[in-house]
Amino acid sequence: MKKNQKPFDAKITPIARRIFALWGYADDEGDIVIEPRYQQAGDFNCGLAPVQERKDGLFGYIDTDGQYVLKPHYTYATDFDSRYGLAPACRSGLSGIIDKNGQWVIKPQFEKIWCFAEYYDLLCASENDLSGYIDLQGRWVIKPRWGWTQMLSPATGLILVQEPDYGRYGFINLADHIVLQAQLCEEPIYGTGHFVVGIEIGEDKYFGVMDTCCQWIVKPQFQALKPFSIRHGVACAKYDGKWGIIGWDGKWISKPVFDEIGSFENSYGIAPGQKNGKWGFIDVKGRWVIKPQYDRTCDFDDRTGLAAARTGDKCGFIDHTGIYVIEPTFVGLSFGFETETGLACIHTFGKEHYINSQGKLVDCPKKDRSGFPMPIRLWGIKDGKGNVVVPPKYEQLYGFDERGRAEFKQDGKYGVLDLNGCVLIEPIYDSRILPSMEGQLSATCRDGRYGFVDYEGTEIIPFVFDFADDFDPDTDMAKVYIDDEWWLIDCHGKKHKRISFE
Repeated sequence: MKKNQKPFDAKITPIARRIFALWGYADDEGDIVIEPRYQQAGDFNCGLAPVQERKDGLFGYIDTDGQYVLKPHYTYATDFDSRYGLAPACRSGLSGIIDKNGQWVIKPQFEKIWCFAEYYDLLCASENDLSGYIDLQGRWVIKPRWGWTQMLSPATGLILVQEPDYGRYGFINLADHIVLQAQLCEEPIYGTGHFVVGIEIGEDKYFGVMDTCCQWIVKPQFQALKPFSIRHGVACAKYDGKWGIIGWDGKWISKPVFDEIGSFENSYGIAPGQKNGKWGFIDVKGRWVIKPQYDRTCDFDDRTGLAAARTGDKCGFIDHTGIYVIEPTFVGLSFGFETETGLACIHTFGKEHYINSQGKLVDCPKKDRSGFPMPIRLWGIKDGKGNVVVPPKYEQLYGFDERGRAEFKQDGKYGVLDLNGCVLIEPIYDSRILPSMEGQLSATCRDGRYGFVDYEGTEIIPFVFDFADDFDPDTDMAKVYIDDEWWLIDCHGKKHKRISFE
């Protein structure tokens, strides 16, 4: 047992305790600037944020000091929209629009107002559980007759709607005229100047392509279909269980012989392709540019000219000739370089690392924050009478087990509390600790190394592994990774069998 660990009282009888959570606000560094005391909390926009009081459940708006600017007398309230300085709010069961002074710009008269439309001076509102759109004067522009709606890009001039009874999708325009009757069985996928849509023919689904006037470009005939690459004029289509490549006329450029095909959206005009369990890269005519030799690949990134590829259990980055520019030394598969940062996030056994295009480890980039405090949810413990036993200060609290223990997360680390909030195991672990049942061992991580802990919280198998899975109940073996090799170990930590990925 570790020095910082208190022994568990095996005779403890759990009494009424309840885990609860409240919302507060933190600054860019994660420090609490407004204490957690709200049932709900929204984002700051226009210098104000909506919060819900615990006692009566009413909403109001606070400033960045946590002081009420608009007192809590709304039954519901949402974030202010930074474009208009307005927010949907609800009084006495009806919704309207308020300004930053709390004045009604649109008097409360609607069942609910959801949000502002992204591209238009409209708001999504509902009446009799049906959705439509109103203008900033509160007049219906799109009558409420749909189960769900979504404004699309102004380039299309269309609104995606879902009819309420059968869930079919269709399109209307801003004049509230039906452009396509609700007949699509799945939500369409928007590509530049076209939609991939699916319809049911008999008991089967078939996919085709429509233009933004809802005319067929490619009639529905495929089991699955991806949007066209405008740059290269091709799309990936699935037929009879295999993927191939089609042109705008719907005819095969490359017959369906691939297990899977990725995206052609790069300047090289090549996409990941899988055949017989191995991945390589094909051109727009389906010819192998890089032969299938990898266990997994991702799309090429135009800025760096690299693509993530995995060989065995290691991931690196290749160039468009298939040569590893960044050697496969990472465990796990990255999804490429981020446009915003130019960095790639490498996931190594649940931990994140960032590298640049030369493969060098760099510091984790800071997220672009608004400068306003950000809502944060913290957890505490109440007794059976509702009295606070442990104030809300933990990032997460997990339910009590039969011995009255609760795992908690604080400053990104995990520990264990008792019913009264006393720390039984200090928060020094990188992942959750205790197994779910007595007699089991749980794989957990400390200081970047993995080991195993029993139901008492005692470290049984030393923390010497690069990674470890929990024990398989059927084999009583656990898979671990150490010294660049995978092994199966027993409950004593003894190696039994090396695992090969070749």
